Amino acid sequence: MPDMTRREFRATVPGGELVGWVQGSGPRVLLLHGGPGLSFSYLDPLADELGEGYEVASYQQRGVQPSTAGSPYDVPTYIADVAHVLDALRWDRATVVGHSWGGHLALYLAARLADRVVAVLSVDPLGAVGDGGEQEFEAAIYERTPEEIRLRAQELDEQALRGEGTVNQLEQSLRLVWPAYFPSWESAAPMPDITGSVAESAARIPGAWVEVLDSAGHFPWYDAPGSVRRALERLTGSAS
Repeated sequence: MPDMTRREFRATVPGGELVGWVQGSGPRVLLLHGGPGLSFSYLDPLADELGEGYEVASYQQRGVQPSTAGSPYDVPTYIADVAHVLDALRWDRATVVGHSWGGHLALYLAARLADRVVAVLSVDPLGAVGDGGEQEFEAAIYERTPEEIRLRAQELDEQALRGEGTVNQLEQSLRLVWPAYFPSWESAAPMPDITGSVAESAARIPGAWVEVLDSAGHFPWYDAPGSVRRALERLTGSAS
């Protein structure tokens, strides 16, 4: 049986370190979590879905412990951080799988770090232009949330944006709207333990394709198990 034991790695970056793990063997895959400003542990079920046959790594982006909380929090810095992570892993290149904000970042990597990126799989990402449609995305989530819950979540979010909120309030806000990320309120999977940070809260791509999953929400590895694995196999040409 392949060794799926996770091994910790640390990447030195301006302002401190980024902490992550790597497991398995095979084509190299780097997972990028969403947020930004969320803990990367929620990707554990996705890593399990990818399973054997890949060498998979993931790391905590800057802004949330145990990685550095130091700024700046901008796309050029996050791109540079990915290069440092690949260096720490001693990977010349990798296929990048990004979810949500991580998918948005992955598209920038395809354009600006092309020599280190084999291919990109963006899973329910924000777009690649401007803020990626973040405001529209947030509006859609609130529209799917019952009014009394929505009002409390918005209150907590506004406190965070004013710099008056706490990490616990940020997590509470996400927990309130968590079911809105799924096809129906009733079908939501239990929310995993996710920490956060209040401080950091091409016209065409050759060979690109889009796959729409019916009855799947923001976390397709819950609603359509195996779908991300199959997409990765298609992307890397490793389908058996």
